[in-house]
Amino acid sequence: RSVTFHLERPDPELPAKLALTMSYPVPAATPFEDQGLDALPATGPYMVDEVTMDGLELVRNPEFEEWSGAAQPDGFVDAISWRFNEDPGQAYERLTTEELDLMIDAPSGDDLAALRSASPDQVVQSSSPTFELFVGFDVQKAPFDDVRVRQAVNYAIDRDRVVELLGGPATQRPTCQILPPTFPGYLPYCPYTQEPKAGVWSAPDMDRARELVHAAGVAGTPVRVAVNADGLPSGAVDTMTYVTEILNELGLRAELDIVRSIDAYFSSINPPQAGGTPAGAPRHPHVYLTGWVSDYLGAGNMIEPQFHCGDLGFANTGGYCDGALDTRIEDALVLYTTEPGAASRAWTSIDHDLVDEAVQAPLTNPVTTYVVSERTGNVQLNPQWGLLLSLLWVR
Repeated sequence: RSVTFHLERPDPELPAKLALTMSYPVPAATPFEDQGLDALPATGPYMVDEVTMDGLELVRNPEFEEWSGAAQPDGFVDAISWRFNEDPGQAYERLTTEELDLMIDAPSGDDLAALRSASPDQVVQSSSPTFELFVGFDVQKAPFDDVRVRQAVNYAIDRDRVVELLGGPATQRPTCQILPPTFPGYLPYCPYTQEPKAGVWSAPDMDRARELVHAAGVAGTPVRVAVNADGLPSGAVDTMTYVTEILNELGLRAELDIVRSIDAYFSSINPPQAGGTPAGAPRHPHVYLTGWVSDYLGAGNMIEPQFHCGDLGFANTGGYCDGALDTRIEDALVLYTTEPGAASRAWTSIDHDLVDEAVQAPLTNPVTTYVVSERTGNVQLNPQWGLLLSLLWVR
């Protein structure tokens, strides 16, 4: 009745990996292929009663016994009926009459604003702890091999406008950092704004941005900006159209290339380790839109793949390479096993230094907006999973 893991090398972040979906225990006879709508055996206070393409029904698991109120508490509601692909307007009407108790896709902006004003407790937002959307730079070729030019773009971008282009504050929050909120090592930091001491973005600073471009002497430099029309968030093309305008306002000669094929797009920006094009190559765009999704709540998984040199930097799209940074990353990983607090401080320092180096222009962290009925209470959020359905009270 035990599971033994044989590691080829020490893995300080193994506990974080074991806590997430990649490590669900399943019966040994479970096939490797996709099981479709057939539920797998699992543990917990609820079990799948029925599942279709339109939704699923969860009922109480008669075999469940609460073994830890902190790790796996018993649920409160007797059943959970989950519906997919419902019209948000109709769903909101049902929520107001208490035919529905929870919406995860937010209602229209007007409805959401009215509900926030009248019943703020019915609207709850949860930051995605593992995702960051950013403008990437090819740091291997001019003009973005100059840190001043990269910093200028960070100063110039109106992140509030980007939030609106990507769906509004119900789905996005502005950021200046690589580590997302609620992530180990996250400490608010944003030097690229009108009020940097506050640690959060407030407004762009075009004057400072122009000063940096002028000091770098790169006015008139051709810049290719790339975006994929299909594989990135809704609003991606509008966002990079805006970024192209910003680059031209700063004195660069930027042109936007909308790449229709998602495979061609990521082949042009991904590093060779991921089957792509090396930074610095003619095919690699100077500026592009992409993001990073961490597999688990470990700062190493957010930073090492994106910024380490060599094979460990398998998601290093911009070509940034610093041997001293590699050593700091490796030291922080080792610290995790013996001094977690020191490890978090080390990741904070690494995150802030990468922001100072302007290795990319972070834009937003996604948020999930939950709307609950008036009769629903005990709304609790987990930093990884968001709203905990089983802990809701329905009066």
